[in-house]
Amino acid sequence: MEEIGYLMIQIFILLFMAEALGKLMGRIGMPDIIGYIGAGIIFFNLTVFTDLGTALEFDIDDVTGDHSHFLNVMGQLGLVFLLFGIGLETKLSDLLDIGKHALIIAVMGIIFPFFGGIALAYAFGAEFGSAVMLGTAIFAMSAAVSVKLLQLLGITDTILGRTVIGIAIFSDILCLILLAVNTAIVSPSSEGSLIADLAAIIAFVALIFLFIAHTKHRRKHHADLIDRLNIKVDISHRDLFTIGVILCLGFTAASYVVGLSGIVGAFLAGMYFAEFEKTTHIRDHFETLTKFLLPFFFIMVGLRLRLDDMTLNALYIAIALAFVAIVTKYAGGYLGARACKVKPEVSGFLASCMVARGDIAIIVATLALSMELFGTDMYAAIIIMAVITQVTAPALMKKAYARIDPKNPVLSGSEGDV
Repeated sequence: MEEIGYLMIQIFILLFMAEALGKLMGRIGMPDIIGYIGAGIIFFNLTVFTDLGTALEFDIDDVTGDHSHFLNVMGQLGLVFLLFGIGLETKLSDLLDIGKHALIIAVMGIIFPFFGGIALAYAFGAEFGSAVMLGTAIFAMSAAVSVKLLQLLGITDTILGRTVIGIAIFSDILCLILLAVNTAIVSPSSEGSLIADLAAIIAFVALIFLFIAHTKHRRKHHADLIDRLNIKVDISHRDLFTIGVILCLGFTAASYVVGLSGIVGAFLAGMYFAEFEKTTHIRDHFETLTKFLLPFFFIMVGLRLRLDDMTLNALYIAIALAFVAIVTKYAGGYLGARACKVKPEVSGFLASCMVARGDIAIIVATLALSMELFGTDMYAAIIIMAVITQVTAPALMKKAYARIDPKNPVLSGSEGDV
């Protein structure tokens, strides 16, 4: 059989396992990404401890050691389109309307875990670069878990729900920018170029935000241009989707050029595209594309979890990491909300919504592993920590929500601050 034939069989088995385990996780109330990661873990260990690897000509070292390998590229594309999709739901105009409270709470929810993670890393004897990346890995909240529970509680369109979503949006933006900055700090592109790298990152992000702001200001003018162009060229939904893909990949490529992670450019491209009302229907197309590609990224996460190299130490690190991640995130969110004069019971709910970790933590762990800043134990510990926090967060949110008076104005749909 030709090499491409073996690759097709590998893809079939991996996707089948990922979808099956993802659906199983959904049935028991867990995020589907845990199933995707589980598929990678199971497949890898079957190839190591049985003859499956030989039968399928699958060599894990070739896959994880080659960043241009098909599975790696598919995973990275899934990640890029995921961030573009998140950006599509994040208008700059909406961010400005959310208010300063969400921003303050998001910032406090980043500072505490970041320094808590660094302190824990030094307690484990880590060096500076590893400590910074560990702090980075635990400061981003998982918006998906929080938003899903908001929907179940039926409070997405209330003041409280919009505030949680605002915190998640600001947190995502700040975390992506800080991820790029921290990566430049621990691994500058060349010796002595740290200041130049940081300047390029700040300038790039600032220019993109100014570009988006200009588009927002001139949105009606641009919309008229699109309408006129549509009359002459007949732009279909498919054409707009193609334009979106090109824009996404262009911003992603530009991010890599200035030393940023490509996902930052993809997110900013989505924010830019979101300003055009005519393009909102392409979200469904991108969601379909992302659902197909994204499992590859989490499959790769599982494939890198080499149980034959792991020790019991990984579990001890994960438990300590989960404790620090939960306590620091809750403390940061609660104190940030109290600083904004939010009532204690509402502050507790907002803080509990920030506890879960997800995609960003796993992305940072994967990046740090590829940079040889994390070993197998630390990499595994971060993934276990993400799972623990995702299980813990819903229980904390439900308990905190029960303490809020049903007549509290934050549970109404009217405008205003928390």
